[in-house]
Amino acid sequence: MKKFLVVGGGTAGIIAATYLKKYYGPKCEVTLLYDHKNPRIGVGESTTPFIWTYLNYLGIPLEKLLRDTNFTIKLGVKFKNWLGKNDVYWNNFSEINYWNREEDKYNIFYAYERFIEEKDLNNYQFSSFYTENNLIPNVNNYVSALHLDTEEFSEYILNNYADDINIIDDVVEKVLIDETGIQKIITKNNLELTADIYFDASGFNKLLISKLTDDFVDLSDTLILDRSIPFQIKKTKNYIESYTLSEATKNGWIWQTPLYNRYGSGYLYSSKFTTKEQAKCEFNDWLIENHGVELESDREIKFVSGYYKNAWVKNCVAIGFASGFIEPLESTTIQIIINQMYMFGNIYSGKILRYDQKMFNQKHSLYFQNIVSYILFHYHTRRTDSEFWKYMSSNMPEWVYDVEEKVKNSILTQYNTDNRNFSYNEYSALCDGLNLSTKEGSENYLSISNLLEKSKLYFNEMKLMKIANRELIIDHRQYLTNLKSK
Repeated sequence: MKKFLVVGGGTAGIIAATYLKKYYGPKCEVTLLYDHKNPRIGVGESTTPFIWTYLNYLGIPLEKLLRDTNFTIKLGVKFKNWLGKNDVYWNNFSEINYWNREEDKYNIFYAYERFIEEKDLNNYQFSSFYTENNLIPNVNNYVSALHLDTEEFSEYILNNYADDINIIDDVVEKVLIDETGIQKIITKNNLELTADIYFDASGFNKLLISKLTDDFVDLSDTLILDRSIPFQIKKTKNYIESYTLSEATKNGWIWQTPLYNRYGSGYLYSSKFTTKEQAKCEFNDWLIENHGVELESDREIKFVSGYYKNAWVKNCVAIGFASGFIEPLESTTIQIIINQMYMFGNIYSGKILRYDQKMFNQKHSLYFQNIVSYILFHYHTRRTDSEFWKYMSSNMPEWVYDVEEKVKNSILTQYNTDNRNFSYNEYSALCDGLNLSTKEGSENYLSISNLLEKSKLYFNEMKLMKIANRELIIDHRQYLTNLKSK
């Protein structure tokens, strides 16, 4: 029987422990060690559709989850002020899912929309018709994610899906190392714990992995935000947004995630250009203007964007914040955790093999690199109205300008993009939002590829489907209230 020890009781630790037990079943013993008095970091309340990879694997039904918690549906992200004051663009999920025709791979629906300059359907993604009006579709086969309270999420999973996991309330006191890696862990209460594989889910403390390697890839000169001021807005409105808000400021950006009983929010900024007091003042002004409340917390989270080049070292696997952290602009924190556990389960051979470790670490590094590229692309705004934006605008890598040149003369498709974490549809939405796409580029693409007539037929077919979907909509708050009354 394999013994797995997970250190850390936050979102990463709980996902790791439950995934391991579900995957290996009676062939493994899973122990979850964490200090029950240590509060979990309440950030990352917005997720990506990858959350369903985990929830479906555990067999957690959507309606039951929404009925039992304060979680809400997420259809996409609203980017406000990224190009300047009052500018808005959307990066929403797919309204039409499982559309596997060859035309999709060539992105001709998107190309034709831009060619005829009719963008209100928003390609495959949900249009702002849904997100601006706080609606969700009342049909199946659409792509969504969740807004969740990480504390409530952790407790829900522990209370309902962790019966076969050994849970120890204790603190790591010593980590004993030998040539094979971690020999044992000694706790504050003098327990001696051993395992075949140790999972470091201790967050920014990095209690285990830091004892075995120092190959951290520091990205603080590329993604320079390094401070977060989180705050819970304990009030609601008569509607619930179906999107995450990312609102740019002169020195960073503010997030807002709607829950059934409150809002999660926070301000991310760079200490290179802003002091804590300045950031608090700016955030406080935003809270007053948008919610009529003041900042009542001095809490601040310090972080460095980057990742360990090797997250699996000897008999230790780092996951979540312990393995790396990239600012949560596209809500990738929980996605990274789930992907790491999915990779481990599909790579681990029951023994610690160099081949498996190298494969895991290669995929882990590439995953982070792809996320970094996608996040960095958001900052190609050409803003110069503050020292922060001047820095970001003047430090774009060459490939960003290559993408800009591409979409001015053509479009992105499955065949000319290579970021496996984020699709050409998602990059195309960003190109639209950043005002990089052009009618001329789409016209050139459709002409040179001899796809103009086919794209017109495809566009009209998809348009009818999207119009039909609009007949089947429901108010987001009403949908959740109806579920809870059952």
